[in-house]
Amino acid sequence: MAEKIITLSGAANEVLYALFFRGALLSGDLPSKSGTAELRELGFAETRHTA
Repeated sequence: MAEKIITLSGAANEVLYALFFRGALLSGDLPSKSGTAELRELGFAETRHTA
């Protein structure tokens, strides 16, 4: 069975790095909106609305 290789954009790499080293962040603290959207689409990140 062949494994799928996923290539992330630079923006997605920056967001993933920030989430890994800084933990959960508010949307305004993320380095890139487009990178965040890319990670959400791939299922690597999720957004939860809190009060």
